[in-house]
Amino acid sequence: MFDHVDTLEQLNKNLPLGEKLKSVHGTIQKQFHFVDRIAVAIYDHKTDMLKTYIHSSGDNEQPLTHYQAPLAKASSLVEIIDQRKPRVVNDLAIFAEGTQVHTQKLNKQGYASSYTMPMFVNDVFFGFVFFNSNQKDSFTDDVLHYFDLIGHLISLLIINEQTSVRTMLATVKTAHNMTHQRDNET
Repeated sequence: MFDHVDTLEQLNKNLPLGEKLKSVHGTIQKQFHFVDRIAVAIYDHKTDMLKTYIHSSGDNEQPLTHYQAPLAKASSLVEIIDQRKPRVVNDLAIFAEGTQVHTQKLNKQGYASSYTMPMFVNDVFFGFVFFNSNQKDSFTDDVLHYFDLIGHLISLLIINEQTSVRTMLATVKTAHNMTHQRDNET
């Protein structure tokens, strides 16, 4: 009766978000062995900066650790937001002449195809989920619906984490403000 093993049971545990993403990545690789990297970048509306957030790259070197860049300078990513649709690039060689640091680093790492999904929260752009493969032509029509599902799952993990952090910061701020409102004699 209880023989089935939940392949994503790690998501129920109190683990760092990066470990949860690695668990999702490992589960995905059992079915889609060509997925060599999953990464998430978060958008900061105040500064127009897109910032790397978490990744799972297996044994590969992470090409964009602590990286940030103005979103406005990444025209191909801006187009994804404008279209409000994921982008499939089955031959990243089309960006080989790109001058942006992130383009050069991904090229140097050997990634050959990608699926990029924009994340939205209540219709507001939040960031991107990137799936990368070292093989060309990996993200075909017959598998993309799975990556839609996985991308939304990862997006919900990120949103949940961000919401928890914001709630905790708001609680600390409220408690801090309350301590300044008390009577000095109490």
